Amino acid sequence: LLEIPNKISKYPHTELKTHPNGKRVAFVMNRNGLWQVKVYDKKTQSEKTVYSGGKQEGYQAINYSYPVLAWEPRGRNLGVIFFDKGKTKLVKMDKNGKTDATFVLPNTIDQVLSFDFADNNTLLLSAIKNGQTDLYLYNIKNDELKQLTDDIFDDLSPRLNNSQSQIIFSSNRPYDSLYFNSNYFKTLPKDNNFDVFVF
Repeated sequence: LLEIPNKISKYPHTELKTHPNGKRVAFVMNRNGLWQVKVYDKKTQSEKTVYSGGKQEGYQAINYSYPVLAWEPRGRNLGVIFFDKGKTKLVKMDKNGKTDATFVLPNTIDQVLSFDFADNNTLLLSAIKNGQTDLYLYNIKNDELKQLTDDIFDDLSPRLNNSQSQIIFSSNRPYDSLYFNSNYFKTLPKDNNFDVFVF
């Protein structure tokens, strides 16, 4: 349970991500469109703003889908993906909020819904492209994007297992195969449930 200070607890919080050592938690606070990435220390019960962005939305609907967060496998850096000036960007920063590196993701991706680090240089993405939500691997050093799934089903919240050898994700696909059967449309169930899959 996080003891969030009263001065920030009244604002929406998203993207709670626990550090690999379990001692810190990163999260996003959104204040009318202006967002802050904060890191909460469980031992000291204190929080620190490490990155901020966004813009005041006024009377427009606030977009809570960005930013999205993930820790590197060993927790050295925190990754923050956000949309800024027409580009999807990744910032990697250390625990003190010092920027380690900044990258621009391919413009073929319309929106990143969530991500994880496969390693320090490779992102595992759940992203929207041409109205379709699929899984991707993206090498930030070589700027190489590899699509892992390609069908009408929504593949969300990908994570690597502890050995970094398998991908765990949530999907509304009706069978445990990445092969898409077009006959599925003929028997499309009314309850479009999500299950957990391992790839």
